Amino acid sequence: MFIFYAIACIVPILLVFAISFSDETTVIANGYKLIPEKFSLTAYEFLFKDMDQIIHSYGISIIVTVIGTITSVALTALYAYPLSRRDLPYRGWFAFFIFFTMLFNGGLVPWYLVYVNVLDLKNSILALIMPLLLSPFFVLVMRTFFANSIPKDVALVEAEINKKMEPKIGATLKINAIDWGQWDNKLNLMISSGEKSDIIFTAAWQNYTVNVAKGAFLPLNELLDKYGQDIKKNLDPAFLEGSQVDGVNYGVPTNKELAATRGVLVRKDLADKYKLDLSAVKTWADLEPLLKTIKENEPGITPFYMSNTNGNGLLENLDWDYLGDASVPGVISKTAGTTTVLNEVETPEFKEAAELARKWYQAGYINSDAATSNVFPKDQAKAGKAFLWTDGMKPGKDKEEEGYVGYPLTQIEMTQPTITTGDASGAMLAISRSSEQPEKAMQVINLLHSDKEINNLLNFGIEGTHYVKKDGQDNIITLPEGVDANSRTYNPGAQWQLGNQFLNYLWDNEDPQKWEKFKEFNAKGVKSPALGFTFNSQTVKNEIAAVNNVNKQFKPGMTSGAVDPNEMIPKYLEKLKAAGIDKIIAAKQEQLDAFLSKK
Repeated sequence: MFIFYAIACIVPILLVFAISFSDETTVIANGYKLIPEKFSLTAYEFLFKDMDQIIHSYGISIIVTVIGTITSVALTALYAYPLSRRDLPYRGWFAFFIFFTMLFNGGLVPWYLVYVNVLDLKNSILALIMPLLLSPFFVLVMRTFFANSIPKDVALVEAEINKKMEPKIGATLKINAIDWGQWDNKLNLMISSGEKSDIIFTAAWQNYTVNVAKGAFLPLNELLDKYGQDIKKNLDPAFLEGSQVDGVNYGVPTNKELAATRGVLVRKDLADKYKLDLSAVKTWADLEPLLKTIKENEPGITPFYMSNTNGNGLLENLDWDYLGDASVPGVISKTAGTTTVLNEVETPEFKEAAELARKWYQAGYINSDAATSNVFPKDQAKAGKAFLWTDGMKPGKDKEEEGYVGYPLTQIEMTQPTITTGDASGAMLAISRSSEQPEKAMQVINLLHSDKEINNLLNFGIEGTHYVKKDGQDNIITLPEGVDANSRTYNPGAQWQLGNQFLNYLWDNEDPQKWEKFKEFNAKGVKSPALGFTFNSQTVKNEIAAVNNVNKQFKPGMTSGAVDPNEMIPKYLEKLKAAGIDKIIAAKQEQLDAFLSKK
């Protein structure tokens, strides 16, 4: 059926092309045909006899496109950004003013009269540019982007950090906030274009080894020895060892939980409202009664929110060790006691999870746009539209996220704590190959691992403006009076990404013993037999690129339950094998066996 529709789309184009080589008299007499009945170049002779006019017309089109696009983006941003700020005076009136034009249009004739009689733009190139300079729809889209992705007071916090940082290391910081939904595309563009940058977030689940293979990051061993003394002093050696690629560090891990487990975050207020027994949830299937209750009683809330971002579907939460990089195919089981590298799509666990997702999708428990949405689950929860979502678990994860979401949460852990290479490299700061000051970049990272004041400035903002110390306690903070989760103006929610979490302040709703529990949690983690192994993907990078293209085609639909796994898994596997997944698995197994033989 797909081939039929594709051909149906192509036929009209072929028909137009054929007509261009047909004799006009024959076409009038006998109609259109895919194969010209009488060949003629008259149409092209007529076209090219005024070549200067054609070039002039194309020039006008290019000028209108370039100038119009640049000017339109600038004007749209200038209108949208103030609208995204809640404290803008008369914000509602400005929003209504732009929205009103989407509802009511004066019509073509008044529009023409305004441009000709009032603005005197008849026969002017500006008449092609001005009507499209400001689109109300794009203003509203960009307003939403600004509101959800750029904390208001980034520049204010940046300036305060630089007052403290410059005297210490002779460098200043420029923060570029990028929305998660845009991160992959933006990072790939930065790497391919060689855009100047210094410190970049990376992770095992964020194409770490693939980007290392591309040469995107600098090797850091010498820089760590020279400028990273505090990093090496504070980090568990397993972090630096476990995040290496062929014995080389390309990223500095965040000092946080080393062990990892997966689970769900649940709106506690709704669970209490309907007296849901969360203690009965031991497996993913046990979530079904909870989802059913929310579906039947809360029509404005998605029971299980998923999106096409990393790691929030059932298929990304199976108990696999991804051997250092979740973007490279080939896993081993954390629980089976074997080091056989598997194609996860061929496993019973994958099929079972896909079937469960399909069942829930058809029941309406999962949002219908899960396969395409780039809205991060906790952002949807912040808007009051999600009941539960998956995440990596750690002690106090629920309380940590409450401050961002603005609703009481509770966490349910679904897997046992384990320590893998992917966990050791689950959040890192790398130094870009394009950095002009790698020494200063490492000094900045070292400060984030050692300087409590700078670390907390970056993570929580300015004392008295973005938080206050509670009851004179040095390490416990709360929001200033009159500020809540929705009105706060600086909240990156990125403590787990930036330096040393053990330096972080605690919100007043968090457990005062949180950091001690982190240490206990790390001690309980069972080490993977492949801990420290990172696959060198250089020999199969073309196959990995091809397989990832197949994954982009099939996995969102599988993860969200939008497609039937019994129908799609065979097709998925066929495409994976054609792309070279077996070669990747074999190479990974060979390298893993060699690694294990040396232990």
